[in-house]
Amino acid sequence: MVRYIWTIVFITIIPSIYLAFRIVQKTIFEENVRKFIQHEFRFVNTQVVHQAFQFDNHKPSIELLLVGQELDQSRIDSIKQRMPAYHLDSAWLNIHQGLDAKKEIDFAQIKASILEDVFDRTKVKDTIPETRSNLEQPLPDLRAELHTLYPTIKSYSLTHTEILSIDPSKRDTVTLFAGTFGRYFSQTEKDKLQAWLKERTKADSLKLIIQVEIARLKK
Repeated sequence: MVRYIWTIVFITIIPSIYLAFRIVQKTIFEENVRKFIQHEFRFVNTQVVHQAFQFDNHKPSIELLLVGQELDQSRIDSIKQRMPAYHLDSAWLNIHQGLDAKKEIDFAQIKASILEDVFDRTKVKDTIPETRSNLEQPLPDLRAELHTLYPTIKSYSLTHTEILSIDPSKRDTVTLFAGTFGRYFSQTEKDKLQAWLKERTKADSLKLIIQVEIARLKK
């Protein structure tokens, strides 16, 4: 009888122990991946906009989506050689960039993350010192990223603009983007561009102005 009870206990506990072990392994793997990305993908003109990783004992995988200046193969190979330092020598690293990245970008996901960030923020009071502080916030250089995502872009300007009310005690700021492109944009495309710009500039409010410049064919 005692042997029978111990057999049941053993059969019940073993799967739980294995599951707990797998959870610990997965947690350690994900933490190592985050450290790897944080330390090895710090570039001025290249940014990781999406990351996904899957833990598997046989072949764990890491998927990264980059925008901006493309990394050459030698740079990627050098990064892969440093993976054992993060205990990721058995992991498979797949990097999407350039046209490949453009196809993979999920603007709906970016927009959802923006909305989540907006709802989490506390409402900023409308005061003059805060307005001045917003105007002085630096803006990123987006030339490489915009050219990758929108090859027809010709020029753009990105500034913080102060909105003046009739009531002198009320002031506000808006981030203004004015871009000149070689083709027309649908409303859906404008919404996607605006969502991406708000995420990259961390702007609470962003105004989008699209200009179209179509090259005339020579007779």
